[in-house]
Amino acid sequence: TTPGAMATPQASVIKRTTSQQDGSPVTTTSNSPSDGSSSGESGGGNHNVVKRVVNSIEVDVIILVYDLDRIETFYRLENHWLPLIERCFGEEIPVILAGNKIDLRNTNTPNQSTPLPTTGNASSPINTTTSPPNISPQTERQAIVSLMQRFKFVRQCTKCSAKNLFHISEIFTQAQQAVLFPIAPLYDLRKGGLTDDCKRAFERIFRMIDLDGDGLLSTSELKAFQNKCFRVWDSLLEENISGWKKIISKNISRTSSESEQPLIQDGKFTVAGFLTIFDIFMSKDRWEVPWKILRIFGYNDDLELCIPNSVIDGGGSGGGGGSGCGCGC
Repeated sequence: TTPGAMATPQASVIKRTTSQQDGSPVTTTSNSPSDGSSSGESGGGNHNVVKRVVNSIEVDVIILVYDLDRIETFYRLENHWLPLIERCFGEEIPVILAGNKIDLRNTNTPNQSTPLPTTGNASSPINTTTSPPNISPQTERQAIVSLMQRFKFVRQCTKCSAKNLFHISEIFTQAQQAVLFPIAPLYDLRKGGLTDDCKRAFERIFRMIDLDGDGLLSTSELKAFQNKCFRVWDSLLEENISGWKKIISKNISRTSSESEQPLIQDGKFTVAGFLTIFDIFMSKDRWEVPWKILRIFGYNDDLELCIPNSVIDGGGSGGGGGSGCGCGC
């Protein structure tokens, strides 16, 4: 790069190949050029580069890398790369931001991830460190928060060092988690609430675990539910349920303004209270919790209920084979 030229980030596109036996994706990466200079393209050429990548592979998540030692590369994210990704993919593909070359900064050991709020009760971890001499940590932090508020598909921002392999494995873990636990089917980041499909799924689960059919979840019913999903000991269940009742009591404002249904009634959870539990998990960036429950109760990544062929075919008779799923997932 010539002196004074604006450096641009590199985009690593992760695609899903075959799945391992435990269901986790095997990932490979493909680096797209930082700009179109290698092929004589400029301006709209970057759009063509990304389009070629899109057409050649099935993209699940994008890792966008910028240079911590050159602040102009961060602003390039906001002014060029993220708008370009938004035009090509909409908000469907999650993006992980990676601030590289943290080893060039004269800092102490970087802090661990701290949750930073974004619009709509969503949060994303950001690793904070000392900023370049001409930028205060507060200004840098505000810039990252502002960026994540504007581009809702940005899941996390982590500072790393490719040279020292600092936080490199964490970044790829974050990318895999963004694929395994997608936000869009569960949470509408624009409106700041659970999607209609998510509400319907958890309302169905509520009816299934409401064993006495009184429209409320008692302590014993919640114990059975948590034991089914998480295999927790009874003593821990008692503590968790009591803790959740206290948390829910502090979140009365989350009650639906339409139904005005109380969250807790006669010491038991209502449907609104049950949904609020998962609303809080999502606001804490704990997407793995609702997804684990949904998958246990038979939902796929599109929140479609997967009915085994053995049930559809009446116990496995007929041509269905008695295995697999009737929804095609």
